[in-house]
Amino acid sequence: MGARRPGLRRTGGVAAGLAAALTFGSVAFVDGPTRIEPGPWTLTLDRPIGELAYLPATHTLLGVGDGALMVVDPTQPGPPRVIRVKTNRAGGTVAADPATGTAWVGNGDDTHGLPSRMLSILDLTSGRFVETRLLSAPVADLALDPRARRAYLLHRPFAAAPAGITVLDADSRQELAEVDLNFPADRLILTADGATAVVTGGPDAAMLSTPDLGVHRLDLQARSDVVAALDPTSPTGYLLSADTAYTVDLTSRAVRTAPSPAAPGRGQLAVGADGSLIMVAAPRLVVMDPRSRRAIASGPITDRDGQVVVDPATGTLFVTGVGGSSVHVIGSRGRPRSPR
Repeated sequence: MGARRPGLRRTGGVAAGLAAALTFGSVAFVDGPTRIEPGPWTLTLDRPIGELAYLPATHTLLGVGDGALMVVDPTQPGPPRVIRVKTNRAGGTVAADPATGTAWVGNGDDTHGLPSRMLSILDLTSGRFVETRLLSAPVADLALDPRARRAYLLHRPFAAAPAGITVLDADSRQELAEVDLNFPADRLILTADGATAVVTGGPDAAMLSTPDLGVHRLDLQARSDVVAALDPTSPTGYLLSADTAYTVDLTSRAVRTAPSPAAPGRGQLAVGADGSLIMVAAPRLVVMDPRSRRAIASGPITDRDGQVVVDPATGTLFVTGVGGSSVHVIGSRGRPRSPR
């Protein structure tokens, strides 16, 4: 088993009555698939976390719950900071801007109730609102490119409607462009260099070239919902449906297919620092070799709503536990790779 991380300990007394859960665990690697074990160190949260995000520049974990943004330094003891922000009951969506130390929080595209069109920008140090904006349509997802100083807001008026992408200047928040999509997309992920965005929704997927905002539809012919994750060190995207795994070369747009090992949902697929695929196959978290599609490690530490994010520098995994009111912090099996 891996060693416990120094400085983490059980804590309590979270502000505003919130109690969040943060657990440090480890993966012991022996021959064959290895059991992932959560550790004993926990902070508690009295509400589920709807979406996770990680800000590598400041080693900060962000969790969006119902009406709150939780800000956690997973290397330090002590309770999370909680910033009250309007989100729907599904938790909303969040992206962070390391250049300004702000978090952009969208109410989310809540298809189970009345959608809200609120976008909030908050200072992560002070917790103050920098700006609150009412948009023309609910935000299903958003992403920030800190180098190009652009924000991409994926929106749609209702669940079955074709989506659009609003491009904003991340500093002035002025609108730069509007991109129409021909399908009801609900997820947008940027590559590490910001040159490409992969957009998915239902069985459809597309690539957006951010320099010219050209849209290239991927002809996957999937028979179920598709989720995507991007390799942080190579121009490779992994898209999974219930029956097919698609490996996409983001430069040539070539697509290779293979039988799908699982059918994760939104926020349930990630690429590790060593190139492994990490996915939620409830109730298990599975680490898999993307080439052989063999499980490297697995553990029953989450549920069907589990979320997973990765620190690209260290390979550390952050995984919500059963019920979404805990986060397991799990060490990587490998070191970060050099770019290929």
